[in-house]
Amino acid sequence: MREIESVSVVTSDGMAKSPAEAIAFIATIDRSDLDTPFTRCEVGVRYNNGDEIRGHFRDKATAIVFLRDIR
Repeated sequence: MREIESVSVVTSDGMAKSPAEAIAFIATIDRSDLDTPFTRCEVGVRYNNGDEIRGHFRDKATAIVFLRDIR
């Protein structure tokens, strides 16, 4: 059975977190006090059978939905 091996999150700030922290990390990104807005988030999912899924999201909500729905 295919299982998730790892999840990486890269934002325009260049941050990355482990699978357990990915959703919480994305949810806490707050750029309201900066001159540059949130522009994108890249998510990579690697499975134990070698499959990989990569997503590029323009908003946090869509990235979080994607992470909640992956299996």
